[in-house]
Amino acid sequence: MLIKRKTVHLVRNLLNILQIINDLENEFVHKGGTAINLFYTDMPRLSVDIDLTYNRINTREEAKNSFKIFFKELDIRLKEHLHYTMNINITEDGFVNKGIITTPAGFIKVEPNIVVRGTLTETETKNVLPEAFGKLGIEMEAKCLAKKEVYAGKACAALDRQHPRDLYDIYGFLKEKENLENCFEMLF
Repeated sequence: MLIKRKTVHLVRNLLNILQIINDLENEFVHKGGTAINLFYTDMPRLSVDIDLTYNRINTREEAKNSFKIFFKELDIRLKEHLHYTMNINITEDGFVNKGIITTPAGFIKVEPNIVVRGTLTETETKNVLPEAFGKLGIEMEAKCLAKKEVYAGKACAALDRQHPRDLYDIYGFLKEKENLENCFEMLF
C-alpha cells in the first residue's frame, strides 16, 4: 500500500492519541472503523478517526458526567504529553459528542457514541495488527467491542448512511466468510 508521508505522520499521531486514551482510566472501548482497521483486519483502508463506545450501563446524567470527565482528562494529557490542542463539541443537552484534535499533520476526530451505553457482548483486548502499525515500530493493545458487535454496528451504519467506507468494511467482512447470520441473530 502506497501511503503519503503526511498520512504516515497523521497515523503516528493517531497512535500517540490512542495510547493516551488507553492509558486513561475510562469506560470507553473502540468500535467501528477504528476497531476494524487497527485491531481486527490488517488495515485494508486507512482510518484516522477514533470511534468509541461507552461501556457502562448507567443513567443518562451519569454517562454525561463520565463523558465530560473523560474528554477533560484527555485534553489535559494531550497538551502535557503531545502539545496537541482539542476542540470539544457539546450537544444542546450537555453531552460531549466529539473532540477534534489538532496535530502537526492534521486533524483527528475522537467520537463517542452518545446514544448507546453498554455492550451486548464481552469486550476484547486486542493488539494492533502488524500491517496497521507494526511497520512503524509501534505495539499497542486496546479494549474493543467484540468483532461480531463491531460488524453488526457497521452493518447498521452501512444501511443508514450508505457511505462507501461502511460498504467497504461490510464487503471485507463478507469476504472473510464470517457467519453474518449468527452475528445478527446474536445481537438483534
